[in-house]
Amino acid sequence: MKELIRKSKLVFIFTLAVSFFGCDEDDDANLPKVVAGFTFTQNGDTGTVTFINISEEASSYKWDFGDGDTSTEINPVKTFASGTFTVKLEASNVAGASDTFEDEITISIPEPLAPIALPIVFDGTNVGYDAIVGDNIGFSIVTNPETGNGNTTNVGQMIAGGGQFQNVQFPLGTAVDFGGENKTIQLELFSSEQIAVLVKFENGEGGARDVEVLTTHTGSGWETLSFDFAVDAVASFIDGDSQNGQPLVPDGQYGQMILFIGFNADPGVEGTFLVDNIVQNAGDGGGMPTEPTMAAPAPTQDAANVTSVFSNAYTDASGTNPRAFGNDGGATFSEIQVAGDDVWSYANTNFVGLQNDTGFDGRTHFSMDIWVAEDVSFRAGLISFTDPVSREDVEVNLTGGQWNSIDVALADLVPSLGSEGPLPDDPTINQIIFDVLGDGVEANIFVDNVFFYTADGGGMPTEPTMAAPAPTQDAANVTSVFSNAYTDASGTNPRAFGNDGGATFSEIQVAGDDVWSYANTNFVGLQNDTGFDGRTHFSMDIWVAEDVSFRAGLISFTDPVSREDVEVNLTGGQWNSIDVALADLVPSLGSEGPLPDDPTINQIIFDVLGDGLEANIFVDNVFFYTASSGGGSGGCTDTEIAATALPLDFEGCETFLSSQNFGAGITSELVANPFQTGINTSDFVLQVDKPTGSDFFAGIQNVFPSNFDLTTTDTFKVKVYSTKANVVFRFELLANPNDGSIGNPAPVFVTIPNANEWTEVEFTFINLPASPTSYSQLVIKPDNDQTDSPITSGGTYYLDDLILE
Repeated sequence: MKELIRKSKLVFIFTLAVSFFGCDEDDDANLPKVVAGFTFTQNGDTGTVTFINISEEASSYKWDFGDGDTSTEINPVKTFASGTFTVKLEASNVAGASDTFEDEITISIPEPLAPIALPIVFDGTNVGYDAIVGDNIGFSIVTNPETGNGNTTNVGQMIAGGGQFQNVQFPLGTAVDFGGENKTIQLELFSSEQIAVLVKFENGEGGARDVEVLTTHTGSGWETLSFDFAVDAVASFIDGDSQNGQPLVPDGQYGQMILFIGFNADPGVEGTFLVDNIVQNAGDGGGMPTEPTMAAPAPTQDAANVTSVFSNAYTDASGTNPRAFGNDGGATFSEIQVAGDDVWSYANTNFVGLQNDTGFDGRTHFSMDIWVAEDVSFRAGLISFTDPVSREDVEVNLTGGQWNSIDVALADLVPSLGSEGPLPDDPTINQIIFDVLGDGVEANIFVDNVFFYTADGGGMPTEPTMAAPAPTQDAANVTSVFSNAYTDASGTNPRAFGNDGGATFSEIQVAGDDVWSYANTNFVGLQNDTGFDGRTHFSMDIWVAEDVSFRAGLISFTDPVSREDVEVNLTGGQWNSIDVALADLVPSLGSEGPLPDDPTINQIIFDVLGDGLEANIFVDNVFFYTASSGGGSGGCTDTEIAATALPLDFEGCETFLSSQNFGAGITSELVANPFQTGINTSDFVLQVDKPTGSDFFAGIQNVFPSNFDLTTTDTFKVKVYSTKANVVFRFELLANPNDGSIGNPAPVFVTIPNANEWTEVEFTFINLPASPTSYSQLVIKPDNDQTDSPITSGGTYYLDDLILE
């Protein structure tokens, strides 16, 4: 039995050995084959990728994510940065079999949305314009459907459904800071109906009181509205708070802005309204605006002598990249419109440049206009790619809040502080650098009229392109020699005498205005045998290309012949106004004696001073006038008194007293109606003069002894004669006296479209904060638009027949 068992074991061992050695050649073929593979899902917002392992016959895994990270998990979850990565998976089993699989993954994580901050332009990339809407109103960002404001990109659209306090709330990532002098908010709003618009700030730092300003949109389409928190702000409503509606000037930071459309209207307004360009701008407190509101001065170089980079005045050369390079994260470029003119805007820049590979050559001078909000030092660098690369610069100090013109001969540029060498003669300019100077200093810069030109006699214009300022003297007080503004006296010879071979006379037109031109003159004169008399003052406008000293001589033929002069220094390239009392003339250096009292003037001499010096002179608005005595009485034969009631016709002594006028520059008086035409043939009117340089807010006012009753009659009317077209009147209604408990309604703005004709205008104050019998003071501000534009050209305004009906 033992022998049988022993033999059986031998047979088993032999069989096992045969079996073992017989498998040696096909062992690998019989191992499980590993197939590596994976898929994945990706979160595009976070860059997180979840890998799904689909490998076969594998028991261990090695992942290489292509960014230095690895893993041995079966289904790893990995968060990537933005970029493209090659992910590899090596799968294997315990028998030693393995396989490798790889795939490319591209990760693009969007930048986080920046919170809303002023200025709000609705065109920013990666800005979260997620406004909060109140009841009965919707808000969205749309392509501007009403491009009258010059913006063809995005605006905020509000669809109002008729609520009394419809509003859109803008949580601000960067709080509005009213701690300085800049306390004005400005925005553009489109409305086709007159509405009250209120801007409110809340979430004040340290629990500061909510504050608001109310104004009126006239319904004329796109309008720029200003909310002056230094002058017009009041405390917002809090139930039971005695401070409600009282004046309150904010001086801290606020984290949320609310825009009310049709504020307090009952029934509420309905329709579509658009908003754009919400900015913190300059207020009466003296802050500077943050962007230009007026176009840059129009260039005067002859287009034939210009190679334009960027200007509406010329045809631009092709191929310019306006932002070829710039400081990282800044110098955000956009092309905007300012008063209908295309302008390049570079936000948050300290260094930016344009490039044109073809380049600009063949010119002698470089010119550009630039606007910044605050004073800053600035460098423009001109670079040529001509081997070797070269560069020269011009440095200037820019004045904030206005257009600055840089005009320089290429020969006057200075070498760059960089490694580039000086420009060659007649260089080809390929790059222009705009460089805000100062460590870490950035600015929003606005650029226009960038061009090269070949100078013609020094680069100054040789003749005027703009008309002389329109005279404002009352025609009834004027004897005109030559002016489109008045009827000229007959019999004048405009070139009765002059220097031999020169003083070539012609009558030309400048911007539609007739102008006398005297070429190559040093001495020329006009003559009128009848003469000009009965006036107290002499006035004329004169234009010369270059600075020069000038004498105007007035000669009387009354026996004996007499003459007196006025001498002035003329500034080249602009109109110069000469306005002088005849009593202030000085005796001539010639043989003539002094003028008599009340002279008759027969000759006027135009004399360019300097030995052998000649100039081309352009003359306009030559006239004599009788100056107002200042405080005329019109139809009043007694003491003028403040108006006591409406209607007010200015035929007697009741008026808006000049002693109650406010703001520098403005004057007013009762006068005979100088224009008894059209809708107003009355005898007497109120004359208001607001000359160039007056305070924009200057106006007239009257407190009536009894409050107006606006319960059923709430429309004011007044007849206005304006010497300026398209002038805006601002009307205000106030409670006086007022202990601060009575809120005043928003001002009303009315445009007088036509000059030199009587127009009746209407103004209605809506959404009165108090009862309709609370108000007694009426304020009229001529030439005061919604943006508080400066008074750059004066005007005379006549008012009559102020009524309430």
